[in-house]
Amino acid sequence: MSVFFRGEELIAMAVEYEESGYSLYASAAENAAIPDLHALFRELADQEKKHKQTFLRMAVDLPQAFRDKKTVGEEEQGYIRALVESAVWPTDAANIQKAVRAGNKQDVLAYAIGFEKDTMLFFHALLDTVGDSQKILLRAILAEEKTHLRRLTDLKKQNDE
Repeated sequence: MSVFFRGEELIAMAVEYEESGYSLYASAAENAAIPDLHALFRELADQEKKHKQTFLRMAVDLPQAFRDKKTVGEEEQGYIRALVESAVWPTDAANIQKAVRAGNKQDVLAYAIGFEKDTMLFFHALLDTVGDSQKILLRAILAEEKTHLRRLTDLKKQNDE
């Protein structure tokens, strides 16, 4: 049996990823001993916050064809949260320490790029779990994630020079 996600669920997953990413980067910023890395983690956390707002705006503009009359219940929200937390953005102490141990900007950016790639792989895998109308929404989410990945890649190239 196939599992199908509604538009609201896809947006909720995207928002969860951004919230988890924000928590990870904000915690890493607090624990970063090197001022340069503290600033970079802070910037990455701020980007996650802005990205969350983009997805929330998408939810407001969600066409009726992508909606379902019933709201997402507590059980479904718990499922989405568990799926997201276990899939890509665990914010446990070990991951925060990995980020903090990154010795320079290049390491931090490589770490962030890896997370963005994993996020994109997760949403790409969901293409098989949605109906045709939700594929449009999912591709919009993927397009947003691509812009974030491009920005991080550009930052890494600038720091390579």
